[in-house]
Amino acid sequence: METLYWLINTQTLGGLVVVIVFGVVVTLYFFMLRWIVAGANVADDGDT
Repeated sequence: METLYWLINTQTLGGLVVVIVFGVVVTLYFFMLRWIVAGANVADDGDT
């Protein structure tokens, strides 16, 4: 447990973990917005 605390509490490695998590969140948000826009652009065929 001390090793995990040291790893996260170290400025360089802890900051790197934060940057990686932030990058993953922003990437997933971008793909989610792309998916929503693609769904909005689908032509309605009127079957329902």
